[in-house]
Amino acid sequence: HEKFDTIMGADVIYTEASIPPLFDTVAFFLKKPRGRFVLSRYNKWSNVDDEVIIKAAKERFMHCTKGSEGIYIFHWNETEENEQTDEK
Repeated sequence: HEKFDTIMGADVIYTEASIPPLFDTVAFFLKKPRGRFVLSRYNKWSNVDDEVIIKAAKERFMHCTKGSEGIYIFHWNETEENEQTDEK
């Protein structure tokens, strides 16, 4: 399967139930160790807290950097990167 340097998603989270499959898909297709997932979200119509999204990312060894309002950039943790380097 082809892997991608950058994956972008906008207005893709409407319920908490949609978060795990979203991050499973991102984790599968995102290149390691330097891939980035850029998420744009506006919390007007959804009651999904940022903490729930960030927790889902952490469970998949991803770290979140918050850009400007409503922009989140997820990338692989350095720990995951080091583990992968050690495996090679």
